[in-house]
Amino acid sequence: MALLKMNLSTKEIADILGISPQSANTARYRLRKRLNLKPEDDLEAMIRNL
Repeated sequence: MALLKMNLSTKEIADILGISPQSANTARYRLRKRLNLKPEDDLEAMIRNL
């Protein structure tokens, strides 16, 4: 969540964590699922407001 709050792209997050961009997308999907966000909700905006 900290990397999303820094407004980094998926590729930048993947490079920092040493994972593939697809793995970063999967983690983002799982985070959205845990937070019960609807598809139209903006994950990045919600995290920036924390």
